Amino acid sequence: MRVLVSGGHGALGKRIAEYCLQNGHVVFAPGREDMDCTNRREVHSVIRKFGPDFLIACAAFTDVRAAETQRTAAHFGNVLTAEETGHACRWAMLPWVYVSTDYVFSGPGPHCVLSEVNPTTEYAKTKRQGELATLRNWGQVARVAFITPEQATNYKWVNAYTLSNREWVEQTAERLVKFGEVMLTGVVVPRIWHLGPPQVFKTRAALVKERFPTSPCLNDLVTTPEEHKRRVGYAAPEDTRFCDCWE
Repeated sequence: MRVLVSGGHGALGKRIAEYCLQNGHVVFAPGREDMDCTNRREVHSVIRKFGPDFLIACAAFTDVRAAETQRTAAHFGNVLTAEETGHACRWAMLPWVYVSTDYVFSGPGPHCVLSEVNPTTEYAKTKRQGELATLRNWGQVARVAFITPEQATNYKWVNAYTLSNREWVEQTAERLVKFGEVMLTGVVVPRIWHLGPPQVFKTRAALVKERFPTSPCLNDLVTTPEEHKRRVGYAAPEDTRFCDCWE
């Protein structure tokens, strides 16, 4: 499989590229300087030159805290990239998936793909708009929840209340590539997928403790949305669990 990964220099994009190379796939994972995903002509040019079978759209504005004040940048990173990438893929008849977030949910879970979304942070609102742009352009949406080792080792404190199907970034990368493999078999798949470990609900704190049991951040647990908002200016949702994860 030939895989094109937008946002290929980011934490998730790099892991997807590594997984592809280790498993016999041909991959091109350009950064912004090599493929500006807010420019449909540039995306289409890369598609034409590389000839992928599948595109994974990882290019995004991922700083949840900064999105609260940098709303234009968040819109460009999460909405315009989906619209322009989607237009290029639709023109090329290329299967593609937009990587979204569990943060589109905020009410009591678990949530299925048909559950009502209710994004409360600016980041989540732009990701939801990106989802809609994806669906308009014949793409698939994959909602995920992950953390990276880099994040975990830099945490000064950690969220200990949001329940989700959160996993490590390497696991999410593997799921996205396997998702592409299934799509290319010709199997009819839903337009929106939830990717993650089924029926395994953890907080960030629980994940960090598994991999970095002596991390100093575990000595400073944030246990309420109110405390989370006091520290960073937004409240992470309490329950983003998926009830219908694709394995």
